[in-house]
Amino acid sequence: MLSMSLATLGWACWWLDLLLARTVPDFVPNYALVSSVASFFAVAGLVLAFLSIRGRSRLWLGMAAVPLFANASLLSMPWLMQGHG
Repeated sequence: MLSMSLATLGWACWWLDLLLARTVPDFVPNYALVSSVASFFAVAGLVLAFLSIRGRSRLWLGMAAVPLFANASLLSMPWLMQGHG
């Protein structure tokens, strides 16, 4: 649960950056700051998601895959946004 909460906080950084860019362009934070804060949340969430994996059942692996993919996709955002910052 904590790993998914950290993924939510990381994605909130990117969505807040997008909201500020659309509404108040003067207050948009630096790209490196947004990327660093979101990546911090993503790495912490990814570590916690890996620690929560218990290979006892397929159901548990499926439930653990959600925060794994959420944090992994969050880590890919700086690479995807290189040309837009």
